[in-house]
Amino acid sequence: MPTIKSSPEDFRVEEVIEVTHKKDDCLIFTLEKRNENTISAARKIARALGLPFGNFGYAGLKDRRAVTRQRISVRGALEEDLRHLEIENIKISEIERGDRIRIGDHRGNRFSIVVRDVESVREPGRGFPNFFGKQRFGGNEEIGREIIRRNYEPAVKMLLTKEGMEEAIENEEFDTLLEQYPPTYEKSALRSLVRTVDYFTALKSLPPHILTLYVHAYQSYLFNELLRKRLEQHDLFEIAIGDIICTEKFEKKAYLPVTAAMIERAWREGYPPVLPIVGYKTRVYGATKRDLDELLENERITFHDFKMDRLPFLRSRGTYREIIGRYSDLRLNHENDTLFCEFFLPKGEYATVFIDYLLGWNNE
Repeated sequence: MPTIKSSPEDFRVEEVIEVTHKKDDCLIFTLEKRNENTISAARKIARALGLPFGNFGYAGLKDRRAVTRQRISVRGALEEDLRHLEIENIKISEIERGDRIRIGDHRGNRFSIVVRDVESVREPGRGFPNFFGKQRFGGNEEIGREIIRRNYEPAVKMLLTKEGMEEAIENEEFDTLLEQYPPTYEKSALRSLVRTVDYFTALKSLPPHILTLYVHAYQSYLFNELLRKRLEQHDLFEIAIGDIICTEKFEKKAYLPVTAAMIERAWREGYPPVLPIVGYKTRVYGATKRDLDELLENERITFHDFKMDRLPFLRSRGTYREIIGRYSDLRLNHENDTLFCEFFLPKGEYATVFIDYLLGWNNE
């Protein structure tokens, strides 16, 4: 069976981004990390510098089991302090002044990946199904589902549960757990429960960016389910009446429903079909509407649930995501049951999903 990420060195990622210089109010540096995710690496740097985590900015979250390079911004740091930091598995280089980096500021990522025990490789096509990758989930989608349903008790118990602690959490033995609980962000929820057993208050004690990850994971799960349903009915590149396509209008993306009058143009121009990242303003038509209505009914949620009146920072209007993933600069070398590959993916696309496609696997 093919093996990816046998070691961090088998999965290398280089972020492609242009630093802007309108304010130059931050230090910008290249973070190279090994066996660390972006947030944990930034937190270690923040602690070493004595700065709040909120002073740091990054464009995308990079894999933990990998060797990755990305640009990071920080306010309030001294260049000399950055240069002399020594943290295991973390290297800092290419320091300059620039503007704060925000989520989504990068153009994409270049990958250099080794996959072992590979028997055959698919001939690359024009694109691949643009699923969210498994690293988006890890159970976070289940927590996000309960948050959207306003089921705060199971959401908090799920996010607190670590191996060996299941029974104590179910029995609400929070005082005992607090002494042995690791120093992670979830501990703030545990401290809240020790003071008073109010699960909504405990949930609110978590950092907003962490709660957002749970909701985004659930929205990603819904997208993947819709894409699976669509691929049971249509070819990836097919455009049908009722689809929504992505066009360009005044140098911005515009989303239009496909009518009988415009379907030939949509085919001719090659406008990419999209599916919704579900929110309270989501609009879909045709077969997608039928599939989404059925999915939301099975999930026991409605569009309105994404308004999140008690947690307004989690409110989501919804948007759309192209169903076709695009790659470029692809180089493949398959020899001695080992696949060496290099390629570029735009932001938001997953290398693991593209590798699954090359190996002929479905995203299950």
